Amino acid sequence: AAAQPAVTARRSRRRIGILALLAVGTMINYLDRTVLGIAAPKLTGELGIDPAIMGILFSAFAWTYALAQIPGGLFLDRFGNKVTYFLSLTLWSLFTLFHGMAVGLKTLLLCRFGLGVSEAPCFPVNSRVVSAWFPQHERAKATAVYTVGEYLGLACFAPLLFWIMDGFGWRVLFVSVGAVGILFALVWWRCYREPHEDPRLSQQEREHIENGGGLSAPTDQQVAFSWPLVRQLLSKRQIIGASIGQFAGNTVLVFFLTWFPTWLATERHMPWLKVGFFSILPFVAAAGGVTAALRAAAQVAAQAAFVEIEVETLDQLAEALDAGATMVLLDNMDLATLREAVHTNAGRAVLEISGGVTLAGLRELAETGVARASLGTLPIDVSAVDY
Repeated sequence: AAAQPAVTARRSRRRIGILALLAVGTMINYLDRTVLGIAAPKLTGELGIDPAIMGILFSAFAWTYALAQIPGGLFLDRFGNKVTYFLSLTLWSLFTLFHGMAVGLKTLLLCRFGLGVSEAPCFPVNSRVVSAWFPQHERAKATAVYTVGEYLGLACFAPLLFWIMDGFGWRVLFVSVGAVGILFALVWWRCYREPHEDPRLSQQEREHIENGGGLSAPTDQQVAFSWPLVRQLLSKRQIIGASIGQFAGNTVLVFFLTWFPTWLATERHMPWLKVGFFSILPFVAAAGGVTAALRAAAQVAAQAAFVEIEVETLDQLAEALDAGATMVLLDNMDLATLREAVHTNAGRAVLEISGGVTLAGLRELAETGVARASLGTLPIDVSAVDY
C-alpha cells in the first residue's frame, strides 16, 4: 500500500484577528474624541458658544476620562473583557451620537461627561486582551499595532469627516460617527472570545501563547484593588517614567484633537477641505514615530543581557524584577511563598526552582505556576508531568 503523506498541523493566527478588533475599536475611540474638534468652528457659531466655554467643553471629557479610570478598571475586573468593551463601545458611541442632538451648553456638557466616563475602560481592556492573547515577546509589537492604527485611522478618515460636515452639517457628522461605533460594538460582541474558550484557536497557537505567559482565564491571578497597592505602583520608576511620557505626549495630542482644526479655519482662514488635509499631517507623523520607536525598542531588547538572579524571599524577588532580571531562581521557598512569588511576578520573568524538590511536591508545584524545577539534580518541566 502506498504510504500516506504526513499531515502537518499548522499554527492558526487567531490572535491576529483579535488584534484587528482592538485596532478598529481604538481607531473609533479616537475618532469619537476628535469629532468635536472638527465640528467646533460651525457648532460654536450655531449655538453661540465662545472660545472660553469651548475650552471647558473640551476639558470636560478629559477630567471625567481621568476620574473614571480606576472605576473602569474595577468594572473590568468584575465583568471581564468582552462585556466591558461592548458596553463601553456602545455607550461612548451613543454619547457621540447624542452630540448631534445638542441644543446648548448643558446638553453638550452632559454628552462630554458621558463620553469621558464610557471611554475610560478602552485602554485597560486593550492591555488585558494583549496580555491574554499574546506571548510576552510579542506584546510590545501588538500594542504598537493598535497604537499606529489609531493615528492612521485619524489620518485616513479625518478628510471624510470634514467632507461630511461641509456637505451635511455638524449634526449629521456626530450621528454618522456614533452609528459606526454602535455597529462595531455588535461585531465585537459576535467575534471576540477569550483564548481559553475560543474554538478557532488551534492547539499549536494555544501552546505558543501559553509558553509566552498568556492565555490566563479572566479570574486567574486577580489582585483586589487597594490604595496601598496604588502607592506601591506609584513608587516604581517605570510607572513614573511612563506617566511623564504620557503626560507630555497627551498634552500635544489633545491640542491636535481639539483646537487645531479651529485654529486652521479661524486664524489661517483655510477652506474646509484644506483644513482636513493639514489636520491629518500630525497623525501621519505620529504613526511614523510609533513605528520607528518600535524598531528602536526591538533593537534594544535584542541587545539586552540575559540577567539571572537567585532569590529566597519575596522582597528579594521584587528587587530582582526591578533590576531587570529575565530569569529568577527561587531557592529554598515553601509552597505558600512560591504561590505568592508567581502571583507577584505576573509574567515579568521566568521563575525556576533551583533548590531541588521531591516527587511528591511536583503536583503542588504545578499548581503554583512555576515553569521548571529540579528533582535532585535532574531538571523537570513541571507542566509536562503526567499526574
